[in-house]
Amino acid sequence: MNLGIALLLLVSALAAGAEADAASVEAGTLLKYRGQLVATKGEEADSRKKIELAVLVSSVDDSGATLLWAIHEKGHGQWPWPERFGSVRVDGRWRAREPSVPTVWYDRKGGKSVVPVTLPLLAAEEPLAIGLTWVDDRLEHEVVEEAKVGDRPAWRLVVRSPYGRKRTMLVDKASPLVLTLSEVVFMGNGEQYELTLELADRSTLAGEALDANVAAWSALAKLRDDLGYVAGTGRADFSAAQLSAVQAEIPAIERLAAEGPLAALVQTIAEDVKDQGGRNSAVAALRKKYLGSECMPFSLKGLQGETLNHENLKGKVTVLHFWPYLDSPLEEPYGQIGYLDFLHRKRKSEGVAVYGVAVDLRLGDERERRAATTSVKKLVAFMNLDYPVLLDDGTVLKRFGDPRRADADLPLFIVVGPDGKIVDYHVGFYEVNRDRGLEELDAVLTKTLQNRE
Repeated sequence: MNLGIALLLLVSALAAGAEADAASVEAGTLLKYRGQLVATKGEEADSRKKIELAVLVSSVDDSGATLLWAIHEKGHGQWPWPERFGSVRVDGRWRAREPSVPTVWYDRKGGKSVVPVTLPLLAAEEPLAIGLTWVDDRLEHEVVEEAKVGDRPAWRLVVRSPYGRKRTMLVDKASPLVLTLSEVVFMGNGEQYELTLELADRSTLAGEALDANVAAWSALAKLRDDLGYVAGTGRADFSAAQLSAVQAEIPAIERLAAEGPLAALVQTIAEDVKDQGGRNSAVAALRKKYLGSECMPFSLKGLQGETLNHENLKGKVTVLHFWPYLDSPLEEPYGQIGYLDFLHRKRKSEGVAVYGVAVDLRLGDERERRAATTSVKKLVAFMNLDYPVLLDDGTVLKRFGDPRRADADLPLFIVVGPDGKIVDYHVGFYEVNRDRGLEELDAVLTKTLQNRE
């Protein structure tokens, strides 16, 4: 994925002196920002993504501070809930000791971009004043003038990269906070966007309220760890057992987070558990329906005009892998087809046949069929696939129980035994073992081959 430009949300200015600086970052300080990310060309409404960020200073000590954050995004995709909160430890100069920072997910025409939010507190080397400049991480910072946000006196800062202006900030003179921010963000093939953020609210949590919110953050973090969520994948499809574990923990976390910055996120998690539970039940019903049944009659053509039908599968162990096989956007995990191709090369001498089935509605439209076929050919060439790929406009997939009708996503893996019966029906991605690839699918093939003998 293409990484976007880092966002700067808060600035630590030493101009206010040690006493004001300490007061501004006392434990319990809660900051809320609102903003948006929009393309600088085209219709603004079509590209707008709204962003809300909450930052809670959970503790301050002689060695630094701990910041807890929660992010909400609306429009053009969003991260699953395990990615929408976290914590970062900063030292006495507000520099991060660890890389755990928020990120914004953006779905665009050519793919997905991730815009990381870097260190939310940045210490200037000197008290802010007009003309002060310094360089940090190859970015030049300059205080250019005095300004106001409403009736609040502020400093205007411009941050430049070697290629030009990156961001403009108005920093409160009486505190170390950014009041407004405007930043240039590039995504994809150089498409330019603008990020704007504004400090919407500043308050303080104390006593039991602070303790409860910190406990809620900790409980959510533990739950995420217990689930074994893999950061950065963008996928949070949990098993029935995992969903039960989440469901059991949410009521207590909900009580702790009530009226706090995590309240909306906890509600989202509860809704996600309900939705996933329904989806898992629907997929389980499909699996029960087709497992052990005769392979559905079908006929599919390949990229070179070759034909495969259900009669060709008899006497073999066959894997049918239904997936779009589009060359754009080309994203991880490429439908796990690299691992599937490895499995094909490993098992083909044993009588295992692997077929990719490219599912695309355009294949049923003569005006769009050529473009759809070209996309599949490009991906096959890019991945250097050895197994054949067939073309389906969705008709054959429907016969096998299209999981998308159960609100689940492709891929669908179907294993057909030598007797023509379906011996495995798997919706979604397999867990990958780096040394052994698609170990679960490989085990199914081993068992099926043994039963044939």
